[in-house]
Parts: sequence; C-alpha cells; structure tokens
Amino acid sequence: MSRSAHPTRLPRRSLPAVVAVAAALAGACSSGSETTAPAPTTLATTTTAPTTTTTAAPTTTAAPDDTATPAGLVYGEPGPYPVGVVDLDLDGRLVKVWYPAAAAAPASAEPDVFEIRQLVPAEFAALVPDELNPVYPTDAHPELPPAADGPFPVIGLSHGFAAYPTVYQFLGTHLAAWGNVVVAPDHSERGLFAVITGQITASDDAAILLASIDLALAADGPLAGLGDPSRIATVGHSAGVTAAAGAAVADPRIGAVVALAGGSDTTPLPDVPTLLIAGGSDAVIPIDQMAGFADRLEPDRRFVVLEGAGHNAFTDLCLIGAEQGGLLQIVDDLGLPADPQLLALLADGCTDEYVSAAETWPYIRHFVLAHIRVALGVDPAPAGPDPQVAGAIESVTID
Repeated sequence: MSRSAHPTRLPRRSLPAVVAVAAALAGACSSGSETTAPAPTTLATTTTAPTTTTTAAPTTTAAPDDTATPAGLVYGEPGPYPVGVVDLDLDGRLVKVWYPAAAAAPASAEPDVFEIRQLVPAEFAALVPDELNPVYPTDAHPELPPAADGPFPVIGLSHGFAAYPTVYQFLGTHLAAWGNVVVAPDHSERGLFAVITGQITASDDAAILLASIDLALAADGPLAGLGDPSRIATVGHSAGVTAAAGAAVADPRIGAVVALAGGSDTTPLPDVPTLLIAGGSDAVIPIDQMAGFADRLEPDRRFVVLEGAGHNAFTDLCLIGAEQGGLLQIVDDLGLPADPQLLALLADGCTDEYVSAAETWPYIRHFVLAHIRVALGVDPAPAGPDPQVAGAIESVTID
C-alpha cells in the first residue's frame, strides 16, 4: 500500500458508536496548542445520552453504565481488579495514581470524586458555592490495599490543555482494573484554572510525566514494588501527546505510546509502537491536521478513527455537571472569564451533533489496552474486536 497521511475508514456498521478503524499505520493528532476549527457536520444518526441522577446540592453526577460493551471489544469490558487511588505529591504538584487493588472497598465506602473546587487553588475553593460544585464519582476508592500479584505495567497519562487528571477517570480507572498502575500528573501550568485566569506558563511536560512515574515507582513510596519499571507506556490526550511522545524519546524504559486526539509535525517521534485514536468529528484537532505526526512515524503504528466522536470523547468532561448544563454553563454561572476558543474546546464532543462520549469509551478502552498489552509483551497478539475489523487492521501495511 502506498504511504498516505489519511486513514482508510471502514464503513459504518451496526455498532452504536461505530468505529472507523484505519490503517494500522497512518495518521496522528495535534500537539500542545489547540486551535478551533469550523463546527462539525451534524450526524445523520442520533444517540442517547447516558442516564444521570440528581441529588440535593452539591449535585452528584452518576457515572455511565458500562454494562453494554459492544461484542468483541475484549478490553472494553470491566477488568478483574478493584481499583484503588492515591494522591501523591511531586514538589507541590498533584499526581493521581490509579492501581489494581487486593479487594473491593466496602459498600459503604465513598469513592474518589471529581469536584469543580479541585480546579482552583485551595484559597479560592470556598468561593465555589455548593450548587455550582457538582460531585462526579469515579470508579476508584482511596488508598485500598494494593493487589499482591504484581508487579504491574505502569502507564503515564498526560492530560490535555485546560484539563485535569481526574477528568480522564473513565480511562485511568479502567486501565488499572486490567492490571496496570496509571500515573496522571496535574499539568497545572496549562490546566483549566490557568487557562481561564490567563496564567499559562511554560513547562517541560515530558519531564513532569517521567518524574511522576518515578515517584509512583519509588521504593519508599506507598506503592513500592507495585509497578514494573521494565514495562512502561505513556498515553497523552491532545496537548498531552507531546508529553507522552517526548517521554518515550527521552527515556528508553518507555515501550509503547498512545496518542489520543493530539500530535503535529513538531511532536517528538517515539521509536516504539504507537497507537493513534482520533474523533472523526473533532473540530479542535481535525483528522487532516494529524498528518504531520503520522508521516514521520515509523511503520509500527496504528490509527483508529471514532466516527462521529468529538475532542472530549476522550474525557469525562461531557458528563460532569450535566444536570446543571455541563461545565460550560458552570463556568459561566461562576462568572469566570472564558474566551471563545476555550468555550469551543470544552463543547467539542459534548453537544447533540456528536456521538455521546460514553458510547465511544468501550472502543477507546479496548484499543488502548490491546495496543499497550501487545507492545509491552503482556499479550502475544492484539485481542478483538471482531474478525472483520481486526482483519482490516492487520491487513494494512505501508511500503
């Protein structure tokens, strides 16, 4: 097959959040800067938003029901481990770590939660009223005893521009449930609070990601011995792709990279198996913008396109505070300044033009896990999803 920057897409099938699986081996995403492109075309199909529940203030948003995983997505199914979570401190920087736990938490135990107050410095948290502080429960419980059958692969997870580690809990907790230690630092220099207040500062995100991984592996830390330093992968979303790829270039311990809606012609080039997943209707990082990364990657790569999905299909943002109009409405109600580009970024993938984010999650979870497990030697070959799609992935090569 001749080399092309554009992925070959399979036709839409009967699966609800249809995946267009592209060539093992094309495409990629944008880098650290995120720009706003024209709005996506309205989908011909409609989807049903996940069910949510409302309680008295502060509001609690129910996590989506994961029971309806499409057939064949082996790693889209819940993993065998309960998930624990611990917050580590890297020189004043929060590092969220999800990990396989030895036993589930008691039914009465409160799960780890995401709150809007977490986005602002502690001295400003009291300024966020309860009614504008939706509580979003995650699938992890604080500080459960770690599983005893490790060590487990380690996955560094770098969040996107104007984001925060916990808004990737849909992926972080899932990876941990399948036997991985997932390390997610807060890139506060480009987090939501920094963006809204105009306090963005430069940082070496790859170095921060590597330092966070080392912190989780520390022999004197709470997770000593749980992570395997010989099996490490990195995952980045949007601006976080630069960190994930840069870490792999800088550190030979990194054996796999996943780029979610990010990458450009200036992104560092990892010399390890690389998976790229894009939203087919992403207006922040459109597929045509991804060619710069794709063309420079070595052939050991895959590209998956989620048809109808937007930029925030790779986050929990669309579900947080849904009862109050979503994060966009909450930002407005708090009176926080937000320029049009930021508002477009937060909306991409969360409105009716897109396949709902929760419908795409089984696909994202499956492909990320299948790629990492093969690249790190856990599985001998990629698992699933179904024979036709799997065959299409494996049959495409680049000369």
